Amino acid sequence: KPITAQTTFTPKEGEGTVDVVFTFDGSSLKGKNTVIYESITQEEKEVGMHADPEFRDQQMFFPEIGTKALCPETGSQMALPKKELTITDTVSYHLVPGKEYKLTGTLMDKESGEPLLVDKKPVTSELTVTPEEEEGSVELSFTFDASALRGKTIVAFESVSDQEKEIGSLKHQLAQANIKIESLNQAVDSLNVSVANEKEGKEKAQMQAKELTDELNTCYYAIGSKKELQDNNIIKTGFLRKTKIMQGDYEMSYFTAVDKRNLTQLPLHSKKAKVMTNQPADSYRIQDGNGGMKVLVITNPTKFWNASNFLVIQID
Repeated sequence: KPITAQTTFTPKEGEGTVDVVFTFDGSSLKGKNTVIYESITQEEKEVGMHADPEFRDQQMFFPEIGTKALCPETGSQMALPKKELTITDTVSYHLVPGKEYKLTGTLMDKESGEPLLVDKKPVTSELTVTPEEEEGSVELSFTFDASALRGKTIVAFESVSDQEKEIGSLKHQLAQANIKIESLNQAVDSLNVSVANEKEGKEKAQMQAKELTDELNTCYYAIGSKKELQDNNIIKTGFLRKTKIMQGDYEMSYFTAVDKRNLTQLPLHSKKAKVMTNQPADSYRIQDGNGGMKVLVITNPTKFWNASNFLVIQID
């Protein structure tokens, strides 16, 4: 059966928006890209239609991933119960090119169905991926103490999340925290009960709001020569091959974390510099500073950080 939805409305003004909600079983749509067509009728006559299969705002994509875990040391799905063991899970994907995703893996105890615990902590791994093509694969590695796992079978569970939606979720949590703060403010003003508990709850909500705000505004930058950036798996190049940014498996310790709200200029300590990541060219400029040393000036912070929270600059 075709999946359809409809809504009836009476506009109060000449321009506006209205929601049309589709509810259906999407469990069989992994890896598929669907398009929503709309038409509008008045007195049972069609007066408008939008049915463009290439219009991205009307597309709904259903991501899909598949995995295969191996022990690099044995080249198979058998591993030695040793103190430091690495398991590599190759994740094949069908995702939207150009969007940033976070891949999260957790090792599970097959017998109990619960997360595998080492030193009372689950064994997890994360990787940020921005696919250039719809289909491809990446490797997610787990390194842990397997000395107590003789005779056990473990399973790697993987999930992929849209970074934009994750940021949206953080913003929603921030909004909920602010609502809670306002509610607590009103309770303190209007009720003469448990003032100490109300104050503690208000302070916790304010702390949560601050932590979420700080997380939303954290960005990362790396400055280095071509060799330094290559050595830290940040860029990849070769003879007659265009230099490209690696997809998330770079050395995070080489990056500096800063608050984007406070970063307007960045001294580069070099007379030559270029931005390697995909920040829009009209959102920044590289100008001369003292002694001819280059300085990055961010002229439009919102636009500059919109594509990614990572900044890579090559100097020579």
